[in-house]
Amino acid sequence: MTNDESLLARVFFKVKILESHGNAYEKLFISVMEKWDKGFRPVKPHGKTGDRKNDGFIAEKGQYYQVYAPESPSSKTKDAIKKCKNDFNGLKAYWHDKSPIKEYAFVFNDKYSGAYPELEAALLEIQNENEGIKCRPFLAKDLENALFELTDQEIYSIINYIPAPDKIEQIDYGAMTEVVNYLLEKQESLKIDKSLILPDFEEKIKFNGLSDQIAAYLKVGSYQVSVLYDFFERNSNAPRKILKEIFTKFYNEADKSIPEQKGKSDLVFVSILNSASPANTKSVQEAVLVLMAYYFESCDIFKEPIKN
Repeated sequence: MTNDESLLARVFFKVKILESHGNAYEKLFISVMEKWDKGFRPVKPHGKTGDRKNDGFIAEKGQYYQVYAPESPSSKTKDAIKKCKNDFNGLKAYWHDKSPIKEYAFVFNDKYSGAYPELEAALLEIQNENEGIKCRPFLAKDLENALFELTDQEIYSIINYIPAPDKIEQIDYGAMTEVVNYLLEKQESLKIDKSLILPDFEEKIKFNGLSDQIAAYLKVGSYQVSVLYDFFERNSNAPRKILKEIFTKFYNEADKSIPEQKGKSDLVFVSILNSASPANTKSVQEAVLVLMAYYFESCDIFKEPIKN
């Protein structure tokens, strides 16, 4: 994997982290851990007893993992502390005499905000009360670190296909139709279309702080808009208006849900790409990139540069 590919892979994975909570995050965690350590064994909940406070463990190392991934981690500090303690007590009561616990990792999807002092203190308290057992938080950054210790093939099996800008050729018209039809099924109320404002493409890229890697997607997509114009020519004005509303909605949702941070615009871009794609295949992703380039240029997604 080249440096550029690695940077893009991290952006794609970070979006998965930010948009996953509950069972979705647990599945993501397990998918990485099973490849990271072949001795990792997920525990499937069974009946009323559940998983006995054990979402997965490495028996040979005595390492146990319990996942907590609320949608809004910053508002769930007290819940996290309570769950952390209760889960450890349940874990020890059932598992310790079967396979001794040497390490308890509380897997918390902090969405890159860090572990809160109260949670760190709760884990230290458990550790001090249980001699010989190490306790620690396992955060989003730890899952990302584990992912990038895998082979390229294993990484791509988790984050799926990532388009390569330098390998995008002529867009498949059939894929464009598939994507447009998929998005039209998402239509909500149709609003009045505004006239298109065409800013300087490069200026808008810089104004929104998009990386060179993401900018390359938009530039290559913009070279292929003739396919999109062809599609619009064959149809009424309705698809163009509806698609505008859909992409604006995807942008607003991503911009609101992803916290302010370095590289946020790249994360928003990938979130829109994921939301707009009916399938994670080369032809479909490339068709979506053309649509994104079109609505980027017309100022329906991302911010328009401020004019003096």
